[in-house]
Order: sequence, then C-alpha cells, then structure tokens
Amino acid sequence: MAGAAIGFPAASAPPPALSIELASRAVTLRAATAVDAPFLLALFASFRAAELALMPWTAAQKAAFVADQFHLQHVHFTTRLDRVAFWVIERRGDDGVARPIGRLYLQGSAPVWRIVDIGLMPGERGTGLGGALMRWIEQSARGAGAEAIELQVAHNNPRAARLYARLGFRPRGPAGETHQAMRLSL
Repeated sequence: MAGAAIGFPAASAPPPALSIELASRAVTLRAATAVDAPFLLALFASFRAAELALMPWTAAQKAAFVADQFHLQHVHFTTRLDRVAFWVIERRGDDGVARPIGRLYLQGSAPVWRIVDIGLMPGERGTGLGGALMRWIEQSARGAGAEAIELQVAHNNPRAARLYARLGFRPRGPAGETHQAMRLSL
C-alpha cells in the first residue's frame, strides 16, 4: 500500500469564518487535496513517532508501516464516513507564504458535530493553537445550532485529553481499548 495515491471527496463548503484568535495567529484552513499527501503522511508519522521509537525495526520498516497505516486510515476516513470536511491547517509566515502545520477533519453538518481528527506538527503542539482551534469549533457549532461536539482521544495522548477536559468535554461511555469517547454538550 505504500506509495498509493490518496484523494479526497470534493470540498463541500469552506470552513466557517475563523475566529479573531486564529486570525491573529495567521492561521487559515483550506480543503485538503491529493497534493497534500506528503505533508499529511509526515504529520501522521509524527503522531506515531513515540511508539515506533520502541520498535526494533529498521528505518525502512518503520517508514513502510507508517505509510500503510496512513493509507488505511485515509481510506477509512474518506470512504466510511459521510459529510466530513478535510482541511489542512496553515500558518502564514513573515514572508506571506502559508505553510501546512496540521489537519482538521470535521463532520460538522449534523446536530452532533464530530471531530474525526485534529493534529498539529510537533513544533505547533503546546503553543495554545489546539485550544484556539477547539474554541473556534465550539463557537462554529453553537452558531450552527449543534447540540454537542464529540471526539475520540487516544489513551496515549494525555495532553490532548487534558485539553479537552479543560474545555468542558466529558467522557462518553466506558473507555475503549485504545480511545476514550468524549462529548461537549452545547
């Protein structure tokens, strides 16, 4: 599967207007396209880096594993889920060029919005940007009349779990083997 081309459903709509907080950080969102595949693969690899560091595999084996896992996840997200917006998070640099720094996959058209995936490159983590994005999602969901926002947080991502709890998300049901479902009632 490594090296297989990826695609995205046609962009349905642009993201809701960004918050002043995101705009002040020079952050924008745009629809993901197949051209973003190398960045998205590198981002996904950064999510898996800590666990792969423990594996006694060669660099080539780790790269092949990550590529296969990324492809499988991508196929799942793009073929098994309905009405998901696939966005690349970008930051405009001092030179005026927007560079990708993360991804946001959001199912935001139902009474219950679902954050399918949200992730930032390592250098962007811990800067407050994740919280700013989550507050913008909450503001957008409230403005659209949503009843709640749901997500799944991996057990091996305690920083994200703490952020979601600070923002008012509560566990929804018992924890699964690898993830905990969480919900923010609006």
